[in-house]
Amino acid sequence: MDRRDTKLAQIARKLVEHQRLMLNLGMQLLALYEGRREDVAGLLRKRDDDRSGKESGGPKET
Repeated sequence: MDRRDTKLAQIARKLVEHQRLMLNLGMQLLALYEGRREDVAGLLRKRDDDRSGKESGGPKET
């Protein structure tokens, strides 16, 4: 019985370790996604500003 309990405790510890690792990776992925989303939003704003500058009196393309 003790051997079985020991084996189950080892499995439970490995499961907790795996869950902790997956949570950590999930948090890192979320932070990366949010950072990239902000970067993309900044690029889109810059693009829109550049386009509105051309339309309002910037050099015209022929």
